[in-house]
Amino acid sequence: EDVCSRSLQEYDNFLWVLDGTPISENDSLLPFAMTAGQHELAIVISNEACTVTGLLHVTAEVFPTLELSSPDISVCNEVSLTALSNTDVEWFNGDVFLQMGDVFTTTNNGNYTAAAMNSCGLLEQNIDLFIPFGPSDVIIVNDNGTLSLSEVAVSYEWLLDNTPLPDSNFPEWIAQESGAYSAELLFASGCSMLADQINVVIGMAESSH
Repeated sequence: EDVCSRSLQEYDNFLWVLDGTPISENDSLLPFAMTAGQHELAIVISNEACTVTGLLHVTAEVFPTLELSSPDISVCNEVSLTALSNTDVEWFNGDVFLQMGDVFTTTNNGNYTAAAMNSCGLLEQNIDLFIPFGPSDVIIVNDNGTLSLSEVAVSYEWLLDNTPLPDSNFPEWIAQESGAYSAELLFASGCSMLADQINVVIGMAESSH
């Protein structure tokens, strides 16, 4: 009798080898999950008279993972959300496909779904997003060097040539030197907005852009 033609149950020893490294002995079933990627998998089975080796090249995938960040409400009139996943992420509003990508930004309140899918399965997460509303624009008015803002906020920070001015948490600011002035306003909704920059020349009329 050719001993190598016996059934699997008649072999005494089993050795699994993954990418050239032995991983398990005396087990006819693969005992663990492989990491994602390309692998060379071999099984060596033997009895008292025969040894047989089987070789297989496999592509392993893992079940999709999906984690959503806290909504970013730092910018007025929009909200952003970041998805961390091991595969591509699709975004939906109800059954309507919106976009694909890790970062999703919207200007509309609503219930949104992030979906991560690969050949192993589908994972979804739903989240209600609420827009931090603020003004569409903030304008600085120059009245002979006294700068005021077109909107009321809960806190302020004035900037000169894009550099924050110390102790400037005031709705008005007296310009002491020429330059480009702006202000960052924080609103009750939690969002902030940068006022349109205005060029101030002490002793001359202002110009803005």
